[in-house]
Amino acid sequence: MPQQVDAGVVFRALPQDAQMYFRAAVSKLTLKPSLPPDFAFPSAKPVGDLSKVELTGVVVAPSDAEIVVVRSAQRGLLRSTDGGRTWNEANGGLNGAANAVRSVAIHPTRPEIMFRAAGRFNEKGVFQGGLYRTEDGGRSWSKLDFDGDFDGVGPSALCGEVLVIPPGQPDVVLAGCETKGLYRSEDGGRTWKQILPEGQRFTAVVADPWHIRPDGTVAVHAVTCPDHLLPLLGRGKPHASTKKRTAADYVSLDSGKRFRLQSDRPDLGYLNVVFDNRSPNILAYTTTHGLVNTFSGGRESYLLRQGIQLDSLRPMTAICTGRVEGRPWTIAFTGALAPATAGRISRSDASCLRWKWQDFPTPSGGGVIAIAADHTTRSAAAKFWWFLTIDGLYRSNDQGRTLIKVLNGR
Repeated sequence: MPQQVDAGVVFRALPQDAQMYFRAAVSKLTLKPSLPPDFAFPSAKPVGDLSKVELTGVVVAPSDAEIVVVRSAQRGLLRSTDGGRTWNEANGGLNGAANAVRSVAIHPTRPEIMFRAAGRFNEKGVFQGGLYRTEDGGRSWSKLDFDGDFDGVGPSALCGEVLVIPPGQPDVVLAGCETKGLYRSEDGGRTWKQILPEGQRFTAVVADPWHIRPDGTVAVHAVTCPDHLLPLLGRGKPHASTKKRTAADYVSLDSGKRFRLQSDRPDLGYLNVVFDNRSPNILAYTTTHGLVNTFSGGRESYLLRQGIQLDSLRPMTAICTGRVEGRPWTIAFTGALAPATAGRISRSDASCLRWKWQDFPTPSGGGVIAIAADHTTRSAAAKFWWFLTIDGLYRSNDQGRTLIKVLNGR
């Protein structure tokens, strides 16, 4: 604070009193470099211990609603080709750090082709793992020549997917890393180019599934979370450190060739992001402090807190939009890792803005880690909704009203 500052008193009068006369004086004024308590950004409520949660994410094949892949911290990938009725490991001969899966991406038209980002950091902070590709549904894997790093065990493992193949561009793959930046491949993973710098932790990289431009490109958002906020997720401190102290939202309008910084926030951490089908500028972000909404592609965003049926000021990693029969617009679901009240989830029928509680009849009443729905075409209604909770994976045929448990979570 400078040695001398201007100070004064402001008076405001109602229109009918505009000709009233005011007089005031200021004396013995003391200024302190701080904010009043009501001005401070609120703190988020930390999640309890989730270190033993094994299943960390769920992905549906873009071309087949029956093919679902679940990632885990130690068991690698579990794959179903019959809508979750039966499951098989999809690890080939991989073991150890390769089975600590941070993210998975499935080819848009050939679901037997998948990528897995996997790894962990040892007690000396040395990364073990890598990026892998399969062409036979996970029966065998090849390790790619890739310089990035991933953490399939720590707190960021609960966040959104950091591997993405933009719709309509099967040879393009984007990979967001734990500490080493964001990379892009245009040849199915054979070669890579660094697009965004290291020193920041990418928690989700998401391509718009609803709006494809005439040249075939789509918008992509890549978001980050700083180190000091990740312990809120209940899996301890991150196993690798990054320098960036703010949460960034980067946007690309050409399927990841070029990104620009859309927002940079010091008050929360981004954990996931989702597009609404009304406009590529309508997005919702799950964060360390709840849900953030934007109608401007991320340039201006705001935390949804009061007068709305959401778990505010609680870490959220799960969010998904999907089509339903008879409606032109997507609906959305989200929920907290540690909800204030068990047995309910938040649903939006309008632009991820207006939310209402919906009963969520899981036996444990625990929090939600990830939500997924099939997008086989941009106009087709989702056949299944998948809800990965603290105690396991559930399938719903009726938008979450009834749930069938298909995998245990511990």
